[in-house]
Amino acid sequence: MWDQTDDKGKGPHAVDPKLPWKYGRLYTSRDIQEAINKGMSGAPECLKDPIGHGTHVASIAAGRRTSGGLADGMAPEANIVVVVPDMRAPSDSPESIGFSIGHVDALLFLEKLSRGSNEVLAQSMPLVINISAGQNAGAHDGTAPLEVAIDRISTPKGRSKGIPVVKSAGNQLDRKTHAQWKLFTGSRGISWQSHCLSREKDVLEFWYHRDDELELTLCDLRTHRSARVSERNPYFRDFLGPSLCEIRLSQKREPNWDARLSIVIHAPLGDTPVVDTGTWQLEVHAITICSGNDPVGDLWVEVNNSSIRSPVEFDRPELDITLTVPGTAHNAIVVAACEAEVPLRVTSHSSQGLTRDATFQPWVSAPGGAVNAACPHDHITAKGGTSAASAHVAGVLALALSYRERLKPGNLPTVMQLKRLLQISSCSGRRHSKSVGYGLINADAFLDEIAKLP
Repeated sequence: MWDQTDDKGKGPHAVDPKLPWKYGRLYTSRDIQEAINKGMSGAPECLKDPIGHGTHVASIAAGRRTSGGLADGMAPEANIVVVVPDMRAPSDSPESIGFSIGHVDALLFLEKLSRGSNEVLAQSMPLVINISAGQNAGAHDGTAPLEVAIDRISTPKGRSKGIPVVKSAGNQLDRKTHAQWKLFTGSRGISWQSHCLSREKDVLEFWYHRDDELELTLCDLRTHRSARVSERNPYFRDFLGPSLCEIRLSQKREPNWDARLSIVIHAPLGDTPVVDTGTWQLEVHAITICSGNDPVGDLWVEVNNSSIRSPVEFDRPELDITLTVPGTAHNAIVVAACEAEVPLRVTSHSSQGLTRDATFQPWVSAPGGAVNAACPHDHITAKGGTSAASAHVAGVLALALSYRERLKPGNLPTVMQLKRLLQISSCSGRRHSKSVGYGLINADAFLDEIAKLP
């Protein structure tokens, strides 16, 4: 386990000079077992998992049967390597998972471990990477740095087969965090409600085509309005009522060359920070529309971890393209959540595609209702969400790759083959749906297809 946030112990490079990362702390399996033998007393906090999300996900993917009634996970004999990421992003990028240097380093670290000949793994082993986390910053078209890294590691050039990266679709469908600005010449607003829930700031991003010329104004529908932000006047920072607001427009500098308007609304200082409540609006003034696209613009609010509701909800939310980044990576295996029953029934919260550039995601679905799995302190809990669904698929892939390695050592399928076999073995693999992908996975049928590969 590599905890990137802890610099008090030996990092990967100190444990093995062949691993170039010099920050964080690497716990070997021996270190973790010693902590367990001591009853976890005095163990680092990262080994205790007080929230329990990681434990629940790992239990579904690779947990083992217990005397307390918990069933095996999908691949109970699999080894587990965990990375606790440091959400570091470049100074000119959003503080969000799609731009996280730590997450990119995590992919490269896991890739290098899987090759063997290091202090963690002596021999090379098949690897499946699961990411059961996501946020909304980014263009939702596969161009965020972490998404580019996922596509590179899953479909590398040369003779490498690639490493499958499984990503949860996200739980944003019913949280009203995406809106669209339709093709329109003139002025039109996108409004949202700011609720009285504690948080330090709201962060929103508006993406539109590079060839369109727009002017944008932020207002709170009372008396406070920002100056118009445009290509000629790309930055605004001032108070709108009690809230300090920052608006920044970048054009033709993003990886996809599109325009991104970032909005940050800070909560007034106080013991319990709350962003100014009520109705807010982004007014979009179309000067020239050249792209011919419909819709022209997409507006997302950054994911907030509130379990009650989203602090920001659009008045006219759009259900499409609610996948969380990096779940819009082109070659990731993105998993929607459904109930464990046939005919297929998708859960009410599971985000849906397609991506902003119309790539088919999610890819498949898996159980994500109330799934019984492990939680800290030797208990069992039932939790739902696309994180649980993603863990099912990650475990099935681990099982399949182990099976294939035993059948034909060194002849593993490529990631594209794995995606295709998941598709044709699923319950509705002939037609893609933006809510459930190619349907509910069928592990038995998938393993049969793996065995048939030459």
